Amino acid sequence: MQFPHDAYIWQRRWTEKLRIAIKSQAALFQEFRCLALQRLRDGRWIDVAIDTKLLNALPNSSWCAVIRIDGASLELAADELLAQVQSLRARLHAPQLAFELDFDCATSRLPEFARLLAQIAQTLKQKLRITALPAWLSSKHLADVLSHCASVTLQVHAVQNPTSGLFSAEAAWRWASEWDARTKLPFALALPTYGASIVSSGRASQVLHESEFTAPVQATELRIEAEVLAQFIRRLQEKTWRNLRRLIWFRLTIDSDTRALAPATVRALVLQEPLLARLSATQRPNAVGGFDVLLRNQGNVDSETPEIIRVDRACVGEGSAGYRFLDGVLRREQSTLLKAQQLRVIAWVRHCD
Repeated sequence: MQFPHDAYIWQRRWTEKLRIAIKSQAALFQEFRCLALQRLRDGRWIDVAIDTKLLNALPNSSWCAVIRIDGASLELAADELLAQVQSLRARLHAPQLAFELDFDCATSRLPEFARLLAQIAQTLKQKLRITALPAWLSSKHLADVLSHCASVTLQVHAVQNPTSGLFSAEAAWRWASEWDARTKLPFALALPTYGASIVSSGRASQVLHESEFTAPVQATELRIEAEVLAQFIRRLQEKTWRNLRRLIWFRLTIDSDTRALAPATVRALVLQEPLLARLSATQRPNAVGGFDVLLRNQGNVDSETPEIIRVDRACVGEGSAGYRFLDGVLRREQSTLLKAQQLRVIAWVRHCD
């Protein structure tokens, strides 16, 4: 079974780089789900100035707004949320704007969440789209929550202790299978494109995502393995599902992201193309009479940098980006990854006369 793919646009700032990424990747996705409103733990609301002109001009993709509710408790009245929905629709000049409610509700608070959804759905005269957590499967109140919903996005990444990793294919398979067996609504799986840093303080661990913070030196880096995701998608497609309808990528990546999968990698995953790295070393003249050595990955997946690179007729040089230059040879001193479609300067050298 082939699944359609969507993507979340979760960036708060719509930069030119993000706009370029949206245009270049729009053909891959049927729908963009755009963060439009976010309620912080202290009750403040943040509006995201999404580019509706750009989204409405896309020839291949539709879009919806996402309202994100932070915090471990509800403490949110239906009137407050409804006012925000109406304000959002007025701001975007879209009276019938579809939206998704993203709230990581504690399992113990699902009865309250169900009542909130009931009031919203009744007032708007429509069933809702929500995100859901695997932990909700243990609650007898799950059916009450889903009775007010049209569809669900099941998050299967970053739902366990951060130190155990961002994504477990076996856990995601188990959750998806159980959700499919126990519920009746159409649902999607949200898969990760991002890496993250974990900063521990005492017993608590904080996950820092791309572009949100500058990770401290002591941070532990978590990576997403593209091949693990590719195998997981293939396994999903081999099974007959009752209600699984689509896959959603969190989030749309741009070329300058340092921890996320490269756009070329996401494209390969969506189109189910082989994941291949293509490393090559080249030279280019520089402004001081020598030349730079460039390492390029023209493939669609990240690759570890090579241990040794020989530079013909090189005499004097200085390595960089984890390489040391000696006797015409660049030797890797620090193992690093070169992202798909990335170019990196690894040395300055000069030919012998």
